[in-house]
Amino acid sequence: MLADRPHGRRLTAAEQTRLDDLGRRLRADDPWLADALSDAADKEPGPRAPGWVRRLAVGAAAALSTFLVLVAATVGGPGGAAAVAVTLLLATTCWILVRRRRTR
Repeated sequence: MLADRPHGRRLTAAEQTRLDDLGRRLRADDPWLADALSDAADKEPGPRAPGWVRRLAVGAAAALSTFLVLVAATVGGPGGAAAVAVTLLLATTCWILVRRRRTR
């Protein structure tokens, strides 16, 4: 992992063993942190939640959005419902764009 240092000195065998041991212990203690700190080029940055958690979060967000639009329609009429719907659409679009930019 850190075998090649900028000043040209390589890790000793004892240092490499200790570093490997620390890496194994970190993976055992906190796998999400270990993934976040991993410098593997083929992984996305940061830990990812399991698929069912992401689907649950999207479902909850959709249910909450629907509820907010219905409340706005009840309280403020069609104009209130449209305003809330547009606000939710803009917030979702901004969130998607920010997430896409982070993964580049």
